[in-house]
Amino acid sequence: MTPDSDRPGSGSPDSEESLAAIRERIDLERVELSQTVEALANKVDVKARVQDKAEEIKTRVHDNVEAAVGATKEAVGTAVGATKEVVGTAVDATKEAVGTAVGATKEAVGTAVEATKGAVDTAVEATKGAVDTTREKAREAALVARRPAVMWPAIGTVAALAAIVIVVRRLAGRR
Repeated sequence: MTPDSDRPGSGSPDSEESLAAIRERIDLERVELSQTVEALANKVDVKARVQDKAEEIKTRVHDNVEAAVGATKEAVGTAVGATKEVVGTAVDATKEAVGTAVGATKEAVGTAVEATKGAVDTAVEATKGAVDTTREKAREAALVARRPAVMWPAIGTVAALAAIVIVVRRLAGRR
């Protein structure tokens, strides 16, 4: 056992100091013990640890999703801008190509109309010439027809000339 002088409350000044030091050490030990018990309780409390970890992961995922959404919005904006530019260029090029095609078509139609007019004029002139020739030959045939022996060959010539006129007129009508 310990002597009475070492017991707390025995009245000696050293013992009062030692009692205060012991109480202070006990308080410190209680704080340390409380922290140790709390740390052990946290390690043993799996549910709380899982919830903490889940919250940490949730925060990390949320941050990653926000970053991905921001990057996606930026990429979409860039793609939309580039698409608008390409479409605008394509529209301008298409308008220019259509304008060129319309101009070339108008020119080709004008050339075709002029060529057709020329062909019709040529056909009309050829037909007039054929008609004039046919009339002349018909007159000649009439003169020859007055002579009985020569009449049948003249009729054949007139018939041939009439057939030529009919063919030429039909050809001119097709153009």
